[in-house]
Amino acid sequence: MKEFNGVSSSHYIADEDMDFHGIAEAGLTIRRGVTVNLHGILQGPVIVEPDASLTVFGLIEGEIDDRGGKIVVHGLTDKDAGENITP
Repeated sequence: MKEFNGVSSSHYIADEDMDFHGIAEAGLTIRRGVTVNLHGILQGPVIVEPDASLTVFGLIEGEIDDRGGKIVVHGLTDKDAGENITP
């Protein structure tokens, strides 16, 4: 599993399973079938493609576009996050 530690200032595209530790300042796209465990802060738009999985330990600040994936949040989301989230 790939690992990222730090701050991503551009929109990050996850095309392989990964642990992301830090801040995604400009959003995140998770490709079909990919699993991402994010420990930190997710800002900007989040796109979760079909059969993708996002688990967040931290904070989501931004809109979530769930296109058929699985989203689990152990933390906080802002008002634009949507309703397809498992707490």
